Amino acid sequence: MSRSGAQALPPPAATTMARSNDIAILDSPDQRTVRAVVELSQTPALMLVITRLVDPTILEHMHRTEKVIADYRRLNGNRAKIQLTFVMIFALVALLVLAAAALIGLALANQIARPLGLLILAARRISEGDLGVHVPEANRDDEVTSLSRAFNRMTEQLASQRSELMVAYGQINERRRFTEAVLSGVSAGVIGLDVEQRIELPNRAASLLLQMDLMNAIGEPLATRVPEFAELLAEVRSVPDQVVTREVQTGPETSRRMLLVRIGAELRGTVTEGYVMTFDDITALQQAQRKAAWADVARRIAHEIKNPLTPIQLAAERLKRRFLREITSDPETFAQCADTIVRQVGDIGRMVDEFSAFARMPQPVMTNEDLSRIIREVLVLQRNAHPEITYHVGLPDRGPVVRCDRR
Repeated sequence: MSRSGAQALPPPAATTMARSNDIAILDSPDQRTVRAVVELSQTPALMLVITRLVDPTILEHMHRTEKVIADYRRLNGNRAKIQLTFVMIFALVALLVLAAAALIGLALANQIARPLGLLILAARRISEGDLGVHVPEANRDDEVTSLSRAFNRMTEQLASQRSELMVAYGQINERRRFTEAVLSGVSAGVIGLDVEQRIELPNRAASLLLQMDLMNAIGEPLATRVPEFAELLAEVRSVPDQVVTREVQTGPETSRRMLLVRIGAELRGTVTEGYVMTFDDITALQQAQRKAAWADVARRIAHEIKNPLTPIQLAAERLKRRFLREITSDPETFAQCADTIVRQVGDIGRMVDEFSAFARMPQPVMTNEDLSRIIREVLVLQRNAHPEITYHVGLPDRGPVVRCDRR
């Protein structure tokens, strides 16, 4: 502590700091001493000022330390701003990195998605029937490029197979048209059936004979369309190695037809691939056979009937000639009966002749006849056939005249 002359009073700020129980340290202007102010007592107010010599180097270090502390406080006060600045810098760098990663990802995704998009478009065009589509192939050795190459090979194979199928389909159509042309000229009905006995290829004669449009029934079971064939179809299915022949009657009651039906299976080894049915209308043939049989029967019957007609006619004529003069009770009735017998025998003879020749009823011969006379002749027969009935007839002597066959 210096004991030299009077010292300058400390500044008011140092006094105030000392009064608050703090030690106020003051620098001297010459940078060689340091002063400290301490309050001794409040009443009376006494202050102690202590002065001491200090090494300038120490003061310099002290001033430097204070400056560093001041800088530290200043920087500590700016720490929030610096942190915010760093956060913004880091966020900007992160955004830049994310943008670069997104761009790189988009570029890589485009390299994968573009070929896949081309494949999708090509597949859509193929589904619409355009087999000439081609997918570009990149000069890379990755899965997408391999997929593009496989897709192009597939489309080429599909196009080649479709061309072959079209050629085969054309040949099948030509054969089908040829078969239909051949079948259309056949008078017999022909129906091609598949393995399930569904209608596959009918000809025009089959529709005419069955009286239905079989072209509109293609794909339907034949047994459903023509139930009369059901039993025959079931039989040929049980014995596919044999040809089944039957006579089948078809059609509505007003126009029934008799068909001679033959059906056989198309076999490849032991496997049935389909059926072929043929049938002819034998209705007229059966009618002709029946007519021939009836004609033969009619000739035989006519012969047996005609044999006794001549003796009957001769006997009636002889009775009339011999006994008409001897009968006095009712000669007119006797003459009518004899004439009726002769006339009816003649009619029966002519009828038998025509029946024998044509096996049918005789053709009518239309002439002008006296209707009263015809009725009287019929009444003679009816009175003799039914004597228990009393007939009352009112007829004119002649007429009326009608055009008819009196027989």
